[in-house]
Amino acid sequence: MRLRREIVFGMALLFGALVALPLVGQDPWQDQGKELLGKPAPDFVLRGTTGKEWKLSELKGKKAVLLDFGSTCRMCQETVKDLEVIHQAYRQRGLQVLTVCGNAPDMDFLREFVAAMKLTYPVLWDSEYKAAEAYKFDAIPFTVLIDREGVVRWVHTGHPDNYRTLVREQLETLLPRAAPDEEKAEEAPK
Repeated sequence: MRLRREIVFGMALLFGALVALPLVGQDPWQDQGKELLGKPAPDFVLRGTTGKEWKLSELKGKKAVLLDFGSTCRMCQETVKDLEVIHQAYRQRGLQVLTVCGNAPDMDFLREFVAAMKLTYPVLWDSEYKAAEAYKFDAIPFTVLIDREGVVRWVHTGHPDNYRTLVREQLETLLPRAAPDEEKAEEAPK
């Protein structure tokens, strides 16, 4: 049953890509996910490769979330490499990076992928594609930036050469330079 769902999901992604290719001079997925902007992020509960269960809504009020939907394909590998750099640069400023992968055959395969890519942020297995269905995307990698209040602020499809720059521009407008307690300490007279 799961294999059939994976095949159907893969075929849907391929079909979406083939239908969109003839759009000359236009990013075929430029509007993907736009209906999410300004709305609460769809919640999900998924298990990560460390065994921890992640419920997206539990991060509300605590951290901004950079949510990546991808796979273990070459383009997605480039995305997770960039996300690791972003994770290291922004985690102290209140960013939680999460990658959601649905195409892994099992959790052991996904653990091996995480180890091979040397990822230090959580990678979650969406074995039944429930999170993918909630976000209604057709092409991956698909990136969603969620603010601390749980509202979707930015979406992006694909992995262009300037991916890190695009993400950093969004993060700089969303995340404070210092945590609120650090800002108060800097303002206090010495």
